[in-house]
Amino acid sequence: MQSCFQKKPDALSENDNNETSLFDTLHTAENSLDFEGRYLGTLPCTDCDGVKTEIFVNENKTYKKSVSYMGKSDSLQTEEGKWTIKGSVLNLRNQLNAFQMYFVGENYLQQLDSAGKKIGGESAEKYILKKEISL
Repeated sequence: MQSCFQKKPDALSENDNNETSLFDTLHTAENSLDFEGRYLGTLPCTDCDGVKTEIFVNENKTYKKSVSYMGKSDSLQTEEGKWTIKGSVLNLRNQLNAFQMYFVGENYLQQLDSAGKKIGGESAEKYILKKEISL
């Protein structure tokens, strides 16, 4: 003979699994990391000594990015635009509608390739910008 008490734990287990699944889909970089702030680093460059990069990710969903191509020109190039985030991927879109993607980690951004994938291998660490200041 089955009692009601035997069925309730099964129902609770089912609900617990559903809540876990729901939590996993709601757990994103946007709502679980304090990623707004200033990021700095030198990214690889095929025809220069490196690209000094500074990105300010603002709370109002805007950004400002400054780059300087080392060994090529001392000029500083800047762009501004808006950001969106999906999961752990930060998408920066400038006024010309060009975009660049970054993986959001704890206190760092990692530049992604044009398909939104992490750059692997020995050079992976070279594509990381470290967070310097929180906003």
